[in-house]
Amino acid sequence: GGVSHPEGQQKMVDRGETSGGMCGPSLAQRRLVRRALERPTALRRFDSADEFSKEARASPKRAPKTAASAALVQHALVEPARMRRFDSADYFGPTEDLAAAPAPRTPPERAGRGLGRRWAWLAAGACVRQLVGLNAYSGAGTPPRYGDYEAHRHWMEITVALPVEEWYSYDAQYWGLDYPPLTAYLERLFGYASRLYEPASVLFEQSRGYETPSHKRFMRFTSLVVDLACSLSALPASTNAALSPAPVLVDHGHFQYNALPLGLTAWSAKALHAGRALLSAFLFCLALNSKQTALYYAPAVFFEFLARSSSLRDVLRVGLVVIATFALIWAPLGASAPAALGRCFPVERGVFQDKVANFWYAA
Repeated sequence: GGVSHPEGQQKMVDRGETSGGMCGPSLAQRRLVRRALERPTALRRFDSADEFSKEARASPKRAPKTAASAALVQHALVEPARMRRFDSADYFGPTEDLAAAPAPRTPPERAGRGLGRRWAWLAAGACVRQLVGLNAYSGAGTPPRYGDYEAHRHWMEITVALPVEEWYSYDAQYWGLDYPPLTAYLERLFGYASRLYEPASVLFEQSRGYETPSHKRFMRFTSLVVDLACSLSALPASTNAALSPAPVLVDHGHFQYNALPLGLTAWSAKALHAGRALLSAFLFCLALNSKQTALYYAPAVFFEFLARSSSLRDVLRVGLVVIATFALIWAPLGASAPAALGRCFPVERGVFQDKVANFWYAA
């Protein structure tokens, strides 16, 4: 129960009969109990372990010598004004005390090692991607379509040369644009950069099948930038994240920008884990508007948002962010938005890629 009489406690210590069990307390615990009993004003409530009160902290001569005893003393003196109960080396204090306790800080040297490890994995991942990109992409030198590499180069060409309203309707038979608007805006940005770097690479209706070594380096560089900025930066520093074969081979071997939706989804998950639901919703909307395959994650993301919402107000706020984000991205398309939606979700041909057999695309 409460604090026992000093005489009784002293006898129990001398006989080794404190509440530590049949084997009795250790020598360090006996000394702690004896010292505490010598100072009645410092008595607290204990079970099987003891330490000093706030007064003991100011008395180095009475401080415990063992690391275990020092840890016990430190625990007890966090809230000196409160009585606590100790069982072995653990204690249970008031709930509000635990909630108010400051989070443990990561030692600077450990934080530095973690940052260094992250940069090391980023460098390793970038090197592997660059090495994979030195090889030929899928469809290289194979007319008339030249693979997905040519699809993205062609989208740079049409987004730079044509007004927004014509992007999704121009020559759908030759790599017609069929990705959501955010990817189209990214293609336009890269298209302007490509025109500065090598103007012939995006000449309207004159650059189909454009495959120079210098422009191949440019295209590989754009894929690497997207990967580093969106995907690798969001993933944990590990072998699986940095060197996973699938995203490396698809984006930097075959040629794609899948790191964009993957990275935005990962950043959305990190924001949601940090309690920033509105930012998470915004980022996932960006992922959905970069590639349709981000819909694979939508059910899990939806129910996670629902589980974390504590009120109808939270749900409505997330819903408003989703609506506003989609409106902002799709508004520039104007009257061509229905055509763009039809290109992104071609229900009439089974919602599959029009240049790839359905079986392989589904697999």
